[in-house]
Amino acid sequence: MKKSERIIVSVVAITLGVLLVAWRGDIIQVLMTVLGISLVVWAVLSLIQHDAKVAVLKLICGILSVAFGWLLVSAVAYVLATVLVLLAIYLTVDFFRKGNRLSLSLACTTLALQPIWLVLMGLFLFLNNGGEAEWAFVLTGVFTILYGGTLLLDGFVRE
Repeated sequence: MKKSERIIVSVVAITLGVLLVAWRGDIIQVLMTVLGISLVVWAVLSLIQHDAKVAVLKLICGILSVAFGWLLVSAVAYVLATVLVLLAIYLTVDFFRKGNRLSLSLACTTLALQPIWLVLMGLFLFLNNGGEAEWAFVLTGVFTILYGGTLLLDGFVRE
């Protein structure tokens, strides 16, 4: 990831973490609504580009997301948790595939901490009890902020 991409992703992660702490389980409903509205706008843009089939699919998904997103809170949390854990595994495998060795000094660096934050975020989302356990969202938010912070630090330190 380029330096600018790391910084942008870290700012988004920190913002998402703050929202998870502040809004707890409601954040997923808000995100589903934002996703739905984004898909509707994207559908209009696809329609302007004369891609009717894709536009209709995006429009249907957008409308369903806005209308029924609150029903999917539990499923979205579990899918997101799975993606986070898989991303942590990928980052760890990629780290060792590049010939890196884990040492005590490296274990404290931002590069080594990122998969740990991702696994913890995924774990707490798995324990969210269908969106009812607010503490799981708060802890996920805290670890999302830590992940964003380590990524931001990495963006400024590493070239």
